[in-house]
Amino acid sequence: MRKHVFLFLFCILTVLHVAPAWATDARHAAFLDATRIFVDDHILPDGNAISKDDLTGNFSENEMAICDVDGDGQPELLVRFQSGSEASKQEYVCGYDESIGKLTVKFTGVPGIEYYSNGCLKEKFSHNQGLGAGFWPYSFSMYDEKTGVYDRKGSVDAWSGKAFPLDPNEGGKPFPKDVDATGDGFVYFIDDGGFAGARGLDVPVDTPVYDAWVRHYTGGAGPVMVKWVPADADGIKTLAKLMGHDLEQQLPHGGVQGIRVDLEAGPIWDNDHAKQRCPEVLAALLKANPGCQAEWTGHWSTTVWGKMSVCNFLIKIK
Repeated sequence: MRKHVFLFLFCILTVLHVAPAWATDARHAAFLDATRIFVDDHILPDGNAISKDDLTGNFSENEMAICDVDGDGQPELLVRFQSGSEASKQEYVCGYDESIGKLTVKFTGVPGIEYYSNGCLKEKFSHNQGLGAGFWPYSFSMYDEKTGVYDRKGSVDAWSGKAFPLDPNEGGKPFPKDVDATGDGFVYFIDDGGFAGARGLDVPVDTPVYDAWVRHYTGGAGPVMVKWVPADADGIKTLAKLMGHDLEQQLPHGGVQGIRVDLEAGPIWDNDHAKQRCPEVLAALLKANPGCQAEWTGHWSTTVWGKMSVCNFLIKIK
């Protein structure tokens, strides 16, 4: 059944790619294609194949999502590979470039990224060897609409005076209470050339400076709530539904499963004309996509009066 589902997905995505004039959303097609390749072929969004040594775990532990995380008004595809070795774990933010008709990678980082609605993202370091105790070092990146990618801006680490009164890495250097003017037991090391209050990794700053640095990038924006799905066939179906495509839709005749798509057919004047024109569109569709199974559902509608109508087809899998 899994093989049939993926063959079906390949078929519908091929339809959308080969016949772009018919596609209602090439972005959706590219995203679904990338999820199929990730789940079925174990190829990451950047085109690199996952090493066999990193495929020993349960692949469905990896995750995927569709969500606007950079604030550009368009959804992004998020792919999180986390079932392999530590060095192989990656999280991808993918977009779609309409000018070239291809998937693009906007950011790659350590899995577990936190996204903010103003285009900022927070990426925790893969390892924590500092003095922050429960504070995990991280970096901020901002989405640049001009370049279409995220730019890394700065990073921060911390020192907890309660957990580490002395710095074992600096010969027992004591916690800088004189810097901790607020008395909360924390100082921070901010490495960011674009923030005036940053002093680098060797000079600590107090909590108010750290808070100002956070506001400098988040701007008070809240985190984006991302709905992750497992990297398997059911996960692909869920993402398809979120984009308005029901991969489990059933018609009453024959128990056929598939997805309904509207394909442009030029102007259609009435039902009699639709009975002539829609089968012609279907024939062209099947010719352009050998191996696909499809049928006209009998439905059609006008989208631009006197100029354009669409025929409704079921791209099916049995």
